[in-house]
Amino acid sequence: MKVKLCFSVLIILAATAPATTIHFVMVNDCHAVMEPFGVRDPITLEAPTGGYARAITIFDSLKALYPDIIAVHAGDILTGGMLSPITLGRAVFDLWMSAGVQTFALGNHEFDYGSFALDSILGTIDVPLVSANLNATGFPNLERSVEPYRIVTHPRDGGGDDIRIALIGATTQEANLAGWITPLELTDPVEAIEDLGLPHDADFAIGLTHLDISEDRLVAALPHIDVVIGGHDHSTLFEPEWVEGTPIVMAGAYVRYVGHLTLEFVEGEGLRFVNWDVISVNSSLPEAPLARDLLDSYRDDITAHLGVDPYTTVAFTADSNILNRVVPGGVPGHEDTPLGNLVTDAYRRALGTDIAAEARGSLRMSIYSGPVTFADLFRAMPMGYDPATGMNARLIKMEFTGSALKQLLEYSFIGAALSAETFPQFSGLSMAYNPLGGFLNKIDTDRFFIGGEPWSATATYTLGGSELLVHGLDLLSYPYPAVDTSETTAYLALVAHCTAPDFVPTYSSEGRLFNTVTAIAEAWPRPLNIKISVSPNPFNSAVNIKVEAGDWDIESVQIFDIAGKLVEEIFGDIISKGDRNGDGRCGILEFIWRPRKAMPSGVYLARPKLIGNKRLPAKRLVYLK
Repeated sequence: MKVKLCFSVLIILAATAPATTIHFVMVNDCHAVMEPFGVRDPITLEAPTGGYARAITIFDSLKALYPDIIAVHAGDILTGGMLSPITLGRAVFDLWMSAGVQTFALGNHEFDYGSFALDSILGTIDVPLVSANLNATGFPNLERSVEPYRIVTHPRDGGGDDIRIALIGATTQEANLAGWITPLELTDPVEAIEDLGLPHDADFAIGLTHLDISEDRLVAALPHIDVVIGGHDHSTLFEPEWVEGTPIVMAGAYVRYVGHLTLEFVEGEGLRFVNWDVISVNSSLPEAPLARDLLDSYRDDITAHLGVDPYTTVAFTADSNILNRVVPGGVPGHEDTPLGNLVTDAYRRALGTDIAAEARGSLRMSIYSGPVTFADLFRAMPMGYDPATGMNARLIKMEFTGSALKQLLEYSFIGAALSAETFPQFSGLSMAYNPLGGFLNKIDTDRFFIGGEPWSATATYTLGGSELLVHGLDLLSYPYPAVDTSETTAYLALVAHCTAPDFVPTYSSEGRLFNTVTAIAEAWPRPLNIKISVSPNPFNSAVNIKVEAGDWDIESVQIFDIAGKLVEEIFGDIISKGDRNGDGRCGILEFIWRPRKAMPSGVYLARPKLIGNKRLPAKRLVYLK
């Protein structure tokens, strides 16, 4: 059964075929960010964006209009706000179930504190989770809580048996790569949903997924899936994305929006798409009183735990936004972010090390101009878990020779080429690097400084970071020296740094990390568009790559594995041609990658290469056998 557009001509058919309108309300990727954020009022500290109690006003309003509305959450409850580590996520599940959420997709961040911790929490609260690609054998509470699918029902207009809707879940395999899920493992999500098929006890099926959008497209192409309600990408789809007549919808992250999906089930014909609305959660909305009361009760617990109210205690007043991305319109080549500079400065002050580092993916929410609360600082770097304090990761330090430190940094650029989340940020260090340089030879040692002094291969340097650095090295089986673990968490380091008398509340991209290629615009022309998709049959193991080449001569596309190893180079054909500059070079090139039979499923990198061996920025792809 496939969803159909509800055009006016179909309304005529509905006159003779009984139809039932079905409403869904949804959120995704809340990451325990339950209080509003953004530029705060200097007096009241009210912020304009998001907020659980405001979102529940939308939930309640929709439920008043449509009493049988179905509420769902598309995953990633954990890691963002303080309710996550202090309650191990229990409070966040409780808040959303109190709002009427009937089913949750299992997100990859639900495993951030480990499979054993998640299993323990699920022994204290009955959460209806779905994931078809998780076998939780040996974890009794996970086994009980996580089903491949759950049936939700909706009254049938005109009477009769209820309509039975299968909400089929799936979780991104990125949780396997992060390592927190060990010893459990997620299997191929698309194959799991395909193998499940349409459950025998369902009238139709909806994918309630927590996947990369490329995988959502594969799920949408399956014949038994009528709609995909997705999460994980943090994308806000103001209009559905359509795949072979199946809509994909999602509503951003951090409760910025609430999604409202309207479908129509017609007897004998199936499901029709009617409407998708993305509703902004902002300060124009009143807070739902009961939701506010429940949230306040958990806030009181946090205040008691910390000995200070982190939501009303101001650490400093920021002169401008401290962004978790390179400042738009900034100096070409600067790849340090304002937030990365702030966080790593805090680490270095707390540890007294020569340099400090953190991966960009561990840094989450930007800090906005104006008053900055303790809770805002936590949301900037919420990753990890310290059982002793119930807060985020503790800090560590190690000692390296200059040559060993350079090799470690060189390896970090291999990971950064595959995922922006592993891209390093630094304090106490500045260096230039060439992403097109050879293996372990990207750093320009003539422009590599530590503490303002030229780097020396024979010197000894101390490196500080969070425990996540050690976790990442363990995943790579990368050798490292003895680790000195501090009692200080990342949160406490940020609070101490930002409340210090000599703290300067202005951060920008300074050039601590300088890309010598992007610094010269002419040397790094970018294609107008790169689109990656599977062929029309998503299970024939072919990947279609189209490059809108602009004014540049594309020679080939190189495919790299997750370790940065070149696995194949493919050459393409011009399939359409424009003439933007009168020279005939503006066209779309199509490349078909047909992986060898032994090539495993996983994350790969596709990178166009210009004639003359110059290479363009890469784009990640997920290959599924």
